[in-house]
Amino acid sequence: MKNKNNKFFVCIVRLFMYLHEFLHCRFNINIKGVGFFYGFLNNEDYFRFGDKHLFYNPIVRGSYARLINGKFNEPETHIFLRNILNRLSGHIFTFIEIGGNVGEFLIDFGGEKQIDKFYVFEPQPECISALNKTVIKNNFKNVSIVPKAAYDSDGYVSFEKTESFSSSHIDVNGNSEFKVETVAIDSLNIAPENLIMLLDAEGAELKIM
Repeated sequence: MKNKNNKFFVCIVRLFMYLHEFLHCRFNINIKGVGFFYGFLNNEDYFRFGDKHLFYNPIVRGSYARLINGKFNEPETHIFLRNILNRLSGHIFTFIEIGGNVGEFLIDFGGEKQIDKFYVFEPQPECISALNKTVIKNNFKNVSIVPKAAYDSDGYVSFEKTESFSSSHIDVNGNSEFKVETVAIDSLNIAPENLIMLLDAEGAELKIM
């Protein structure tokens, strides 16, 4: 990677996100400025997650937030899923994530020994690029990135992109000119004995199911 982000600005963003997390967790206060501070990080880079590396794509900077500090944006969900794996330690699972975004759950469960197959559905090209680079960097052998939106049928559908990317969604009214390819999960012939499915599809969950 030729041009990494300036270490000084990386430290500034990390300090701000530590402050942001502290105020949110301790006092339930959400201070503004996440987008402003991430605006200093204009180059592709990798964030450390223990012994793993999460690819940073500046185009979708609005999706990272706490991830720059090796912390999850949705810690409760990670704890819940880890409890499932720990309680059923003798079982092997297939993990299906609908709406992979930039890889928050990929970086946690990619390469997990209890997960035989990990399918990540994500239709946004900018996020797909980030996911693929994270997979390659960490040599996740159990991961398959599906560059489509999970839906009730195969085809194409209008898709509404938001500034942060994390809340982008299928436009059921068809008002958006941007189209993404869709796929029904059943058409992929995924038939595991033990399945964990994580859906974050901004309102399209019933169509997907």
